[in-house]
Amino acid sequence: MSQMTAERTPGNNQASAGSEGTRSRVLCIDLDGTLVKTDTLHEALVSLLKRQPLMLFRLPGWIRLGRAGFKQKLAALVPTDASLLPYDLEILGLIDQARSNGIKTCLVTGSDERVANAVAGYLGVFDEVFGSDGVNNLSGTGKAEFLERHYGRGCFTYAGNAQVDMVVWKSGGHAIVCNNSDSFCRKVETLAKVEAVIHPSGSFAGNALRALRPHQWLKNLLVLVPLLTSHQLFAVRPMFHAMLAFAAFCCTASAVYICNDILDLDADRAHPRKKDRPWAAGELQIASAPMMIFALLLAAAGFSLRLPAGFSWILLLYLLLTLAYSLWLKRCMLVDVFVLAALYTIRLMGGGEASGIFLTPWLLIFSMFMFLSLALVKRYSEVYSVCNEEKAVIKGRGYLAADLDQLAVLGTSSGFLSVLVFALYVTSPEVKQLYHEPVLLLLACPLILYWVSRVWIIARRGNMHDDPVLFALRDRISYLAAFGVAFIMLLAKFLHS
Repeated sequence: MSQMTAERTPGNNQASAGSEGTRSRVLCIDLDGTLVKTDTLHEALVSLLKRQPLMLFRLPGWIRLGRAGFKQKLAALVPTDASLLPYDLEILGLIDQARSNGIKTCLVTGSDERVANAVAGYLGVFDEVFGSDGVNNLSGTGKAEFLERHYGRGCFTYAGNAQVDMVVWKSGGHAIVCNNSDSFCRKVETLAKVEAVIHPSGSFAGNALRALRPHQWLKNLLVLVPLLTSHQLFAVRPMFHAMLAFAAFCCTASAVYICNDILDLDADRAHPRKKDRPWAAGELQIASAPMMIFALLLAAAGFSLRLPAGFSWILLLYLLLTLAYSLWLKRCMLVDVFVLAALYTIRLMGGGEASGIFLTPWLLIFSMFMFLSLALVKRYSEVYSVCNEEKAVIKGRGYLAADLDQLAVLGTSSGFLSVLVFALYVTSPEVKQLYHEPVLLLLACPLILYWVSRVWIIARRGNMHDDPVLFALRDRISYLAAFGVAFIMLLAKFLHS
């Protein structure tokens, strides 16, 4: 806990002034949406259904136990790992200030007492802890009445975030308002003295856009590759259909990213970069995820209806395979990287089906080997980071630190095989129909070999981003290699001997 305390940031001036005003009162802190930027009940429910999906059919029986009974059942089955929750650092700063001023601190929450005790035990900053006990639901009016009996009306400052907390603020007379709008704060001011306001980090729209991972949409530009290889990039109708396919893949991919983020909360929070994703960081609430997923899939279906029926089946295959990957396959050694490579190839197939362009076996085989190499780069980088942390196992993956060298061998071999396939394609009869001087295409082989080799050398040095697509987007040499290959293709197309 000493490390966590050192990393906390103090509250703003308004929050500091509030702590001065609470010296004669108890500081009572809510848990969900206040001390932590998430809802522990929703997280426990997701965790349970992820591990035991059939438990879904038992939930109606638990609901009949009442809210407190439901929370108790869930808390008993899903232990809380308090070390991974996204805590609000400003609230922690206020608690530190209160304790340094001799003010008694209390954690009081509608969450089950098991959850409350786990959080309080981890933080070690509360004098008293109260939670729902399976019979009494410590929320809203129940919480207000409990705190009145325990501390007295008007004798406590309460930090909360929701409409249900209004009655508690009225009872305590002093309020700290967290993660809500200015209009909501003005309503609270009519009931209690607002001593501090902690604003949400970022807008919902901005956080939701980040959750869609728009930078990953560049992968879906693979739907244009069939137009490029068939030299129909400027054909209006095929291009229009390809862009519809691009939009459909973007919506579908983002829906799956959201699903994956919700299912991977613990693993993401333990990851040095993924812990900043909106749901892992608590900047978006889990309750908003189902509606976002539904809207994205509905939009994808709308785009698909304007394309040939075959594209809809390819998109459905992509959706099912990505869901299977998120739920199970990403934890299966080697299966995960083959699935990632297949998902890239499916994008090519979708682009071909949407634009009505036949894909040659050469292109499909080349893409499978090249994308397998990139998928292995991704896994190699993750395993490398685990080795640096002196851990034996990657959380949520099927690899050990001992697999590092083998992943490098498989990845470089796959990348080099893709170049071999490209060279064989150049010497095939099919290529003569598209290029006046197809032999010039062989000049692209050294460039591709150089790029693959460079990627793997960077990965071996530990300098590779765990997402090779992001690496390529930020890498000047990757752009130069791509322009070089494009220039060679143009020469082969238009140069006459």
